[in-house]
Amino acid sequence: MEKIFTSLVVAVGYFLAADNAAAAISVLPTPNTSSQIFLTFDGANLTVSNIGYALRMGYDMEMNRIALGDYNSSYSEDGFTPGSVSAEIVISSNLTYDGNYYSSTLPNSAYYGFKYGTGSGSSIQYHYGWVNLTVSNGALTLNSAAINTIAGESILAGQTAVTAVPEPGMWMPSLVLVLGVAFRRRRSRSKATVV
Repeated sequence: MEKIFTSLVVAVGYFLAADNAAAAISVLPTPNTSSQIFLTFDGANLTVSNIGYALRMGYDMEMNRIALGDYNSSYSEDGFTPGSVSAEIVISSNLTYDGNYYSSTLPNSAYYGFKYGTGSGSSIQYHYGWVNLTVSNGALTLNSAAINTIAGESILAGQTAVTAVPEPGMWMPSLVLVLGVAFRRRRSRSKATVV
């Protein structure tokens, strides 16, 4: 009975940590295909449309190239990484982001990191995210995308949820409980073996 109770307490704590952590990632779950796609972020949710003034992804059939750029003139540092990145590469302030990037090498399900500013004036904060793009028959498809809703925090290319790590304040009560139960079980076993 004690073992079941201990497992339940630890599982509930782990679930709460996972639930809180997962809220830090906003994901676009459905593909969007067009010659021009705009990615916007309001500080909580990542959205995509075929018209807008934000991060732009497009495919130029005449020049046979993909174009990624910053149409959000308020934030001059917005932009995409100058080239595709591998899955699980850390997207953070350590990377370079170009306001306008063109590539004549057509990617096949390629990841690009991006930087997106929210706020205004001196209170601009930057968020980091990734997009997964495919080009086929003159159309650019945004397969998926995600952004870390916590400003300044990194994200891995392809990451859609935060791996649950229990808060330090939750470790100690759980550890004390587990040790207490283990000690009590050991005492009860030693009493049972005394003849």
